[in-house]
Amino acid sequence: MMARHPRVSIVIPTYNAEAYVRATLDSVLAQTFEDWELVVFDDGSTDSTVEVATSVAAVDDRVHVLRDANEGVAAARNRGFAATDPATEFVIFLDNDDLWHPDLLATLVARLDERPAHVSAHAVADSISPDGTRPDGDDLAETLRRRQALQGSTVVTLEASEPTTFAAVGYVNKVLTPGLHLVRRAVFEQVGGFDPATVPCDDWDMAVRVSRLGDIGYCDRALLQWRRHGEAQSYRSPAWRKAYFRVRRKMIADPSNTPEQTRVAQACARADGRNILQGGRAAFADHDYVGAVKQVAKAANAYASYLAALASRAVTRLRPGRTDS
Repeated sequence: MMARHPRVSIVIPTYNAEAYVRATLDSVLAQTFEDWELVVFDDGSTDSTVEVATSVAAVDDRVHVLRDANEGVAAARNRGFAATDPATEFVIFLDNDDLWHPDLLATLVARLDERPAHVSAHAVADSISPDGTRPDGDDLAETLRRRQALQGSTVVTLEASEPTTFAAVGYVNKVLTPGLHLVRRAVFEQVGGFDPATVPCDDWDMAVRVSRLGDIGYCDRALLQWRRHGEAQSYRSPAWRKAYFRVRRKMIADPSNTPEQTRVAQACARADGRNILQGGRAAFADHDYVGAVKQVAKAANAYASYLAALASRAVTRLRPGRTDS
């Protein structure tokens, strides 16, 4: 008798997550959709993360635990994916401290079954504090529901019935985390895995590359609890800014863009610079002069990144053997 392959591969990269990983694993075990395999790939933890994961694998043969030396989260995701069943239809990457709603897999699989033209599907999330409670005034789900995209030079708000497009992911990324994003395995293999050079924006970079191949189905439900750590405001860090603008440059310069995608990527980058400058003007009007200077510096970085991407694309197109227009 031939072995039966699961439909979904789940990959959880772990690193020193002993305080949270059991709850994360329990949220996978609680899925109403049960046709899955899980690879927990430990990225060199020095705490008891592996022992916790191994105890789960001992009682559920769908769970497999691997470990290797620390190489970072993007590499851990890729190494975990390499260990999954190559015959599965879908893949999803859950962070080691986030929690799934029991219906997440069932909902996203159904969405892709219903819409075979969509390359992937995503939902929205609520926040959760380190102690497991929901933060006061949490509006994450509503923020993620406000998906916007550039159409020509106009910013439009997408309806809940509309998919998330390349123009939406490029304008403002609302595919918050890989744990919300179920991707067709063939699509993930085609785009080539996570790019370690874009951490901590590698999930955004992945969403951009997936959306380049087709529309991303949208589910207007909060199906994940995204754990927010006070010390992990990475979007304020120099590393985050460097990765953010690297993704923008890649979005413009990628030779696999269609001419329309290149135009959209360039327009999104220009709009990003304008939005940052508007933030600087607002800070100046509020007499926040330090904040205004920071925003102007950030805008300068945005425009410099944009020009660098244009130069990179021009060089790529001039290479011998290229025939694209």
